[in-house]
Amino acid sequence: MTRRRGQKGTVVAKRNFWHVRFYADVPDQKERVRRSVPVGSCSAMTKTEARLRAIKIIADEGVNTAEHLRRATEPVITFKEHVDKWVKKIEAQHASKNDYADLKPSTFRTAKSVLNTHLAQFNAKRADNISQLDVDSLVEELAGRGKSKNTIKNIVVILGIVMGKTFNSGKQLKKLKYLKPRMSQKVLWFTMQQMLDILAAKKGLYHVLFATAAGTGMRAGELLGLRVQDVDLESRMIMVNQSSWDGKIQSTKSENADRTIGIDDSLAQLLREWIGTRKDGYVFPSRRGTTLRVGNVVKRELWPVLEVLKIERKGLHAFRHFRVTALVEAGVPAHTIKAWIGHGSDRMVARYTHSRPAYHQQHLANVPSVLKSSHGWGQSSHVVVASAMM
Repeated sequence: MTRRRGQKGTVVAKRNFWHVRFYADVPDQKERVRRSVPVGSCSAMTKTEARLRAIKIIADEGVNTAEHLRRATEPVITFKEHVDKWVKKIEAQHASKNDYADLKPSTFRTAKSVLNTHLAQFNAKRADNISQLDVDSLVEELAGRGKSKNTIKNIVVILGIVMGKTFNSGKQLKKLKYLKPRMSQKVLWFTMQQMLDILAAKKGLYHVLFATAAGTGMRAGELLGLRVQDVDLESRMIMVNQSSWDGKIQSTKSENADRTIGIDDSLAQLLREWIGTRKDGYVFPSRRGTTLRVGNVVKRELWPVLEVLKIERKGLHAFRHFRVTALVEAGVPAHTIKAWIGHGSDRMVARYTHSRPAYHQQHLANVPSVLKSSHGWGQSSHVVVASAMM
């Protein structure tokens, strides 16, 4: 079979219509099947023109390619079988002592959930037959179920990671006129007064942990994976180069996440008193000296305080939102905020910013008033305006 020559097909006329006949390989079948595909009307083209078009049809079918032959001769692998093999590979990477893995444990857990929830419809389909057309149909279905654009994009990305391909969701999303706009989600963050109340309510380890979260904007995993040797109290700097997830140390979220954060004198003094003479270990260790777990910190330490203070439940990420907002309101340049927070785009920083009415008024106070600045307006003009508004 590997020595077959390419075929041009045979063009024949059937009922005033040109057809091209050629052979195609079929999976799990030794003999090839003969196919007949319409080319065009006999009245609209000559046989020579039909032959030229037939060559293109055969090329589009791919029956002369090595890939077509390979797919026909190799065992059929379903999407489910491919997924199971992929899952075992990632699990083996995580179980080995090698630090390298295609996906982090947290991302891997999300991927498995997506595979079971949103991509199970492909389980019986031949893996190498999943095409962009299938992805377009998936996008349309997910949109019809009310999924947001970001959710749909993430699902498509995970499918691409598992299949080792690149699928595009953007074009199909633009075509869907009925796609519901993303609902404005209520972002959870702490105000300055809430932050002060939280810090006043906690003592010891969690007072320092929450103060560091508010004073740096570090992600939860970065905080819990922070080591004593990563804190330079003389220079008032914190080096972020690893993260903790589910009690295990892993790399940070991205290249931008590896960074150095400047801290103020008050936080530096607080950390100096907390760390004391320690030279190594985690800054915020558990009783056994291991890393704390985010879920335990939130459920056992943060939420009880919020309940007493009558503050809506929020997670550690609310400290990060607070910090970015505070930096923006303080007039810190965007490039510095991105460097400290560990984001690569201005758009992402904007998403973390929650301007208060008082902040707007602070800026408006410095903007010249149209009424006060207009030379042609006097006291009588104000009276006229007031009368017109009544």
